Amino acid sequence: MTRPPVIFADTPKQARKLMDELFREAYQEGKVTAVDTEFVPISHEPVLMSYSWGKGIRRVVRAELVKEFFGDWLVDAQTKLAWQNYKEDAETMEALGVPATELKNSFYIDVMVVGVLRDETLVKHGLKAQMLHFLKWFRREYGQLFAYIPQGKKKAIVMSPREVLDSLPADALTGAITKWGSAKGGHKTGPRTAEEWFQLMLDYAGDDAEGTQRLAVDHRSYLRKTGYWEQYQKVDLPFTLTLMQCEQSGAYLDLPTLRVILRKQEIRILRAEHCFRAAAGNPKLNLRSGPQMKKLLIEEWGWPAHPDIKSEKTGEPGMDKEVLNWWLTKHSLEMAGVKLAFNNASTMKGTFLQGLIDGVSDDGRLRSDLNQIGAKTSGRISSRKFDVLKEESYTLKSGEVKTRVRKTKAGANLQNIPARKEKDPDGIRGAFRAPRIGETTAWGDKATEQHQLLVADYAGFHLVLVANWVAEIAKGSKSGQKSAMVEVMRKYGSPSAVHVYTTIQMFKHVKPHYCDKSTCWDTRKNAWKKCHGEGKSFSLKEFTMDDWELVKPIFPDQYTYSKNTNFALIFLGSPWTLAYNTGRDANDPEQLEECKRHYDDWYELYPEIAGYQRYMIDHGYEHGWVPTIGGRRGHVQKMLQGCDRNGNYIQDEDKRKKMVKHGERVCTNTPAQGGEADIVKMALNLIAMSPKLRELRAAPLFPVHDEVVLEAPDSTSDEALPEQVRLMKEPYKDKMHVPLAVEGAKGVNWILAKP
Repeated sequence: MTRPPVIFADTPKQARKLMDELFREAYQEGKVTAVDTEFVPISHEPVLMSYSWGKGIRRVVRAELVKEFFGDWLVDAQTKLAWQNYKEDAETMEALGVPATELKNSFYIDVMVVGVLRDETLVKHGLKAQMLHFLKWFRREYGQLFAYIPQGKKKAIVMSPREVLDSLPADALTGAITKWGSAKGGHKTGPRTAEEWFQLMLDYAGDDAEGTQRLAVDHRSYLRKTGYWEQYQKVDLPFTLTLMQCEQSGAYLDLPTLRVILRKQEIRILRAEHCFRAAAGNPKLNLRSGPQMKKLLIEEWGWPAHPDIKSEKTGEPGMDKEVLNWWLTKHSLEMAGVKLAFNNASTMKGTFLQGLIDGVSDDGRLRSDLNQIGAKTSGRISSRKFDVLKEESYTLKSGEVKTRVRKTKAGANLQNIPARKEKDPDGIRGAFRAPRIGETTAWGDKATEQHQLLVADYAGFHLVLVANWVAEIAKGSKSGQKSAMVEVMRKYGSPSAVHVYTTIQMFKHVKPHYCDKSTCWDTRKNAWKKCHGEGKSFSLKEFTMDDWELVKPIFPDQYTYSKNTNFALIFLGSPWTLAYNTGRDANDPEQLEECKRHYDDWYELYPEIAGYQRYMIDHGYEHGWVPTIGGRRGHVQKMLQGCDRNGNYIQDEDKRKKMVKHGERVCTNTPAQGGEADIVKMALNLIAMSPKLRELRAAPLFPVHDEVVLEAPDSTSDEALPEQVRLMKEPYKDKMHVPLAVEGAKGVNWILAKP
């Protein structure tokens, strides 16, 4: 069956005719209409707009005609627009003169976001991947279709839509790629006329719109069937707009601070390289080269291979962070510490610092690309690097200096920036600061007073969500079993109380603590540490939960161990997991035996957690998914069946068992981590839409894990922070059996504002 052709509007008369048809066939009938744009990368210069309201319907319009003939329709609240990627297309629409503030009126569904909500196990979630997975419609990527090889060259050139339509290179007429070879070349080329290139572009744009429309209707049907469509419209769709607001605001970065930290990392890298090259007698040794380091450390220096850790690809001895720590602590090989320092400095420089510096705009603010579907298994938000144009100088052999513009990646994943001082001693977070007088604020104006960062985070998020599910499961069962974890959390209103309860119950045998100036004296304050004093002694045997606030300052080691134990075991951790999380050596029989005892004691203390784990695992096996508090589904069927991420059955028995075990852990983890994402999304929506916070000039900047960061003037910050904390406690209040614990603080930078 021949597909109906693409109808193209290239003149005002043709555009008017298409708009009349669209009004009659789609708008008045209330049909979902997909809109897509073709644009020039980086500059986002619009070239074409395509749209479709059903199978076989493909319409394409010149970008120059869109504002005049389709502008009112695009922003009409009665229009139901489906987008392939709303954030990106909204930027192109802005260039067309259609403001995003009005475009949101007709925003109905984002296919990329909803596709992941429907099945987050997709390896790829772009339009082509979704069309193949859900519609069984195979299409080639843009770069595979619109490429040619210049005469006498081997490297393929990908054209922009503007080049294809209006300024086709002469070599594209004779060197069009008809069949792709390998990464090294070997592509087959042939002639293609300008008319054929033109029609190929129209078909591509039309297919994008039709595929988006069919996916939108199909996804909506699925979400309605599973009961999540209303929740998508209530939470996830507004959250797309909230993230766009956060991106627009950006975060102010102190470039001098970042450059100082960058220089420190470069010095550490140079020192490590000098140290290794001198010891090896090789001035060209590359510390980033795995084969070179393996030859030096294991073959020449005779360092022992780790008995358990090997490369998954080659099966050869591993040299990752865990192995380096093993060499350093177990075998006292100090050069392993030098390599660890090199690795850490290289990561800080390449992954964070350079990207942050390059990503700062002229007004001093970093506008990250916040990714709504980055952490697909949990639904957590991430941020990713983005493309920028960077001008650089270079010198020809003749000595002439020229400049060129190069596309490069900038920004960083804010979620990966270390929060603890031991992992980031230089304090990258300290470079994220509030604007001073005269600097650009999150609202785009100049600050007339010093501002503050407001940081609030969910304390013990994992524990709260697990305790909530424990209470929910107990509510539907007839056992009447009470949960110590739930009761403690309800009574004391803090997840920290659970860590204290674990400490008191599991460490009654430890020796009493006797205060001594050598360990209990705060040299900075020249006074005793909190709760300590001359001649004081404490024993956990005598402690009750009435003294719970004293346990952490007096028995910090036991408290930290208990906290790590709680987080290690609630998600189906083993004694080996416990050893790793608490800094024990799992290869030491005595230390492992101690972890096994604590493992048994912990489950005896919290038997309800084993019930939660069994319930979620059984639910995963029975239904193929596990729920989150927001109503989303975390799909686990492939993992529990022993399949890889592509859905192929794993033949190797050991690897298959590992995958099944991993799937069972995901069953226990997703209801908590996925629930955290549900709560953060709703909380950020409430903050972004709060009239009071807007009146106080408090603007959301970004969410990071369990934290939400805002910016506000100093004069209103004391009033804005409690409102931020209150709003963060609101999500799913009617479903929570234990209260959300939120702590907040303010400061001139991210470190000082840490609660």
